Amino acid sequence: MEYDRYAQSVRAEYEVFASGLIARYLAVARTGIDAVGAFRLDALAGISKLLGRAIALTNDYLAPLGGGVVRDVRELPWLDQLRQIALKNLNDMIVKLMGGGVRQADMLSRPAGAFGALLQKKLEAPRLTLRDRAGRAWKADTLVATYARDFAYQAYLDAQVARLKGEGVEVATIVYPDQTHRSHGMQVRLDDIDKIRKTIFHPNSNARLVAHV
Repeated sequence: MEYDRYAQSVRAEYEVFASGLIARYLAVARTGIDAVGAFRLDALAGISKLLGRAIALTNDYLAPLGGGVVRDVRELPWLDQLRQIALKNLNDMIVKLMGGGVRQADMLSRPAGAFGALLQKKLEAPRLTLRDRAGRAWKADTLVATYARDFAYQAYLDAQVARLKGEGVEVATIVYPDQTHRSHGMQVRLDDIDKIRKTIFHPNSNARLVAHV
């Protein structure tokens, strides 16, 4: 489905951003703490580029769906969420470079024995992780893709509801690619969609709506 392609495209753009962020981070870790300011500026430019690509992808995705309301209700919160994720990635790396009572970048610029070797090894492959609303830890790119897919899916659902209502439909049928799904064929009033959104139209759902005949 198109919402899956959208999520994959956003994930790819995020991975480009993340790879660049890690590369800049490693450069600072090897050259010293004085480069942190430049690292931050470069990373902010990377975030702006990421958001620009996400906006372009989002515009391409939403255009065929129609319905301007989606842009205010769904698009702006999602893009802000992506921005906050990228900023957290940046801030986590800055804290790692400067925090903990040990200036780690400076430690790497001078001999530090076994501790320095361990620190060097640790910083060679930083991992970007995030926690979801329930506090569960995720690989950052996986969570970004999940959020992107949910945004796109919910926007698709909103547009479908608006289209069916515009055609005078009041009751729709829920259908799945897997027709053995327990909710396949379930009927729902379009005005009641939000009541079952979390249970039927959750982030991993493939349920679609068609006019009930």
